[in-house]
Amino acid sequence: MKKILLFVSLLITVNFLMHASGATQVPVNTAAGLKSEMLNSWQYFGQPGFSTGRATQLSLAMQPNGQPVVLFIDFDFASKATAMKFNGTAWEDAGIRGFSSAESAEPSLAVSPSGELYAAYSDSPLVWKATVMKFDGNAWVPLGTPGFSLAEVAYTSLVVSSAGVPYLAYQDAGAGYKATVMKFDGTAWVNVGTPGFSAGAVAYNCLAFGPTGELYIVYSDIAYDNNVVVRKFNGTSWVDVGNPGFANAAVAETRIAIGPGNEPYIAFVASNYHSRVMKFDGTNWVIVGAPDISAGGVMNINLLFSPSGQPHISYVDYANSMYATVMTFNGSDWLNVGPAGFTGTRSFYTSMAFDTLGSLYLAFQDSTYLNKASVMKFGSGASGIAETRKEYILVYPDPASVMLTIDLKNLGNSPEQLEIFDVTGRMIYTIQKPERNIVLDVQNYPSGVYFINVKTTKEVIRTRFVRR
Repeated sequence: MKKILLFVSLLITVNFLMHASGATQVPVNTAAGLKSEMLNSWQYFGQPGFSTGRATQLSLAMQPNGQPVVLFIDFDFASKATAMKFNGTAWEDAGIRGFSSAESAEPSLAVSPSGELYAAYSDSPLVWKATVMKFDGNAWVPLGTPGFSLAEVAYTSLVVSSAGVPYLAYQDAGAGYKATVMKFDGTAWVNVGTPGFSAGAVAYNCLAFGPTGELYIVYSDIAYDNNVVVRKFNGTSWVDVGNPGFANAAVAETRIAIGPGNEPYIAFVASNYHSRVMKFDGTNWVIVGAPDISAGGVMNINLLFSPSGQPHISYVDYANSMYATVMTFNGSDWLNVGPAGFTGTRSFYTSMAFDTLGSLYLAFQDSTYLNKASVMKFGSGASGIAETRKEYILVYPDPASVMLTIDLKNLGNSPEQLEIFDVTGRMIYTIQKPERNIVLDVQNYPSGVYFINVKTTKEVIRTRFVRR
């Protein structure tokens, strides 16, 4: 097993409460006014438990074609790295299984805007130094020299810029366990700023690019009693974003995402073990919504913005038997996306991603399926099958700002009911016996993705639109 470099993180005592569960699907909570339909629920995407054996440390990313890819440590292949991708019908191997040279750890997957797949990890034969591989369509090949870091690494985080340049952050044993970031310049891996630029030893590094190209990093720093630090690269050096150590206590599992207005958001496990989200308002870091988002303790936090600009957080939820929960912020409150604990099974090593249409995916280690890898999707087409004949509903303009037209003239059967749901599954509009052409005023709808459900005398047809 991998040598532990240095634990500077918050030590969390967890009562896992490992309740057995045979459930494989949890319907949406109808008591909350939601519909127990595929449109508004989490469903397995493709085959549940699709890896051949136990999968840990999952990293999920989305290809430009809208199909997900999962990178994980594969216990069926000597704890090497394996990647699998969805081909439109089923999960298949991306290259050979166990493509890393030997036992690996902390894999991080990223996809370039043009669809190139990159995988980073630390590699046991190379004394746990950093290695990045690129998928050429058939096999994984080294990007630069394998084991290019000076010494052992931990807490790796891989991102790709809009220009297709990979960047890697890690805890650097060769620089006092401080933070180091490197990028691939087309020939070799080079430092981004000074190696070991943090004040002290770090944990939970996470990189993110802003919409205008700025590179940010968040981590917990032992120099600030394991409190949170956010920095931005100014082209020469790493500079603080706000005051370092602004969370007032030790934190764990720091994550960062940059909003559409270039506002940095971070999520972390707070000192009371609950999930918390903060954003930088240009001067200070402020709490987003309630200080404690989760009902209880959490682990495996993820933070992302949807294509329409809404922040989402996912985590393993102690208050729900270690099942996974996803929440979104509507501008004033954090709301569940589907029910809390929707996986209905103990779900570890969670990783979250959106496709370009705004559909949400969660990858996790699935205890119902012998701790193999599974992916679930929220919304229509959740099983991996395309939306039901959505060309029969014309929606324009999309995205919409003020007025939205829903044109049903291509329906073969008479429309009986039209419903619109927000991303949380809440019905916000319904009409019986709708006309074939409906014009709605949506200017008061919050920005986000909305789902349209049209029931005819013989079928249910679904599509979606974005309110900008």
